[in-house]
Amino acid sequence: MPEGAFRSPGEPVTFCVLGEGPLGGELERAVAGKTVGGRPAAVRRLSQLAGLDECRILFVGSSERPRFDQILATVGDRAVLTVGEEEGFNRAGGIISFVVRQSRVRFRIERETAGRSGLKLSSRLLELAER
Repeated sequence: MPEGAFRSPGEPVTFCVLGEGPLGGELERAVAGKTVGGRPAAVRRLSQLAGLDECRILFVGSSERPRFDQILATVGDRAVLTVGEEEGFNRAGGIISFVVRQSRVRFRIERETAGRSGLKLSSRLLELAER
């Protein structure tokens, strides 16, 4: 996370889930009891765009496809890693999108969008992304 992304030293890294899709439940199980960079991890489900201010990572479910543009415009250039479950998510301005290729889950990364948000992605993560 960029310098100044957190308001206080003990503030959790909040993973937000907006909409419905398979990632939400899996994320909650994966994050339970974990820490990220020494900070506690938390998952928050959102039903509307209010509440995005505390999100550091925003997972946008496939049910939100009609609102991708609106959601990503609301996030703007804030230091929020946006992750979607559909290929079209990157085209709408999302940073990471998961796609299924030959029955395997892959992901794509939009480096320029991440850079505008002030996010620096690890070279290891970039190597794993679909080209």
